[in-house]
Amino acid sequence: MVDQNAQWHVRATTPKDAACVTRIINAYYERWVGKPLLTPEDLVADWGRPTLDLDHDSVVVCQADGECAGYAIIWDGAPYTRICLQCYVHPDHALQGIEAEISHWAGERAAKAAAQTADGQTVLWQERLVADGETLDAYLSLGYQRVRYSLQMGLAMGEPPLLASPLDEISIRPYRQGIEERAMIWAMTEAFRDHWGVVERPFDEELAEWMQWIEDNPTCDPDLLFVAVNGDEIVGTVFGQTGPADAPDSGWIFGLGVRRPWRRQGVAQSLLRAVLSRLYEKGIRAVSLVVDAENLTGATGLYDKVGMIVEQRLAILERPVRADCHCRAS
Repeated sequence: MVDQNAQWHVRATTPKDAACVTRIINAYYERWVGKPLLTPEDLVADWGRPTLDLDHDSVVVCQADGECAGYAIIWDGAPYTRICLQCYVHPDHALQGIEAEISHWAGERAAKAAAQTADGQTVLWQERLVADGETLDAYLSLGYQRVRYSLQMGLAMGEPPLLASPLDEISIRPYRQGIEERAMIWAMTEAFRDHWGVVERPFDEELAEWMQWIEDNPTCDPDLLFVAVNGDEIVGTVFGQTGPADAPDSGWIFGLGVRRPWRRQGVAQSLLRAVLSRLYEKGIRAVSLVVDAENLTGATGLYDKVGMIVEQRLAILERPVRADCHCRAS
């Protein structure tokens, strides 16, 4: 129910908010996806990214009694031309004005990023579940435009997945921890250069963020980080990730990419089947990933081939922001 008289207080997120923010995010995911997303430990690890200043880059929206009901965080970095907003409102407080508070804060924060670009402009973007149509419409009314779709696809593994046939001259294996991190992340970055919406950051910044995830995130298992190797050269990557402690049989896949000269040779399918097999060995029975619905490399067809189905559609929303923006919603 919409409470037009609700009064909200917006303040910077602190590490002490981890439990309440986790409750907000998981309540949202349980309402619309049917399972929790993370634990407080996962969230704190995410907040440890070297480019994040929690006091500057994130807020919680609280009720008069101090209870958190909404959360937002912005991920940005050089060249600041495209920055990501992630935001959640507890389902009990949806459409009660928190979305407008978040939109205003995000616009003001994005304007600061825009001031660091060459032309004083940036694009603020976010993903919204299409199933949550009312919230999607709320953000569209706050100045966002729907520009594209992503698909969350999933696979229920009732039996061990099949491995792909061996490839000529290319081997698939877990990466060598402590040795290949830089080469692995460089290969993944190159593979995603032609992915829609990607803005390449300074590589050392990209590497530092991935190293923090590998070393500090409790859902990262180096045994689930696979590479495709041609001789001594990494030509493709895929990363598996275990789910939160309260959903131990679930997992995620991301970072599946093959450098352009080695595409259309079965490398992506071999990487995908290898990580699915390893996830199954570790007790994971439900695996999900997110893919651009208009992916030009044929990724959706590959996921169809291994039996994945569409679980959710996500709308990608964009909002241009100038450095001189005054972003209070009307």
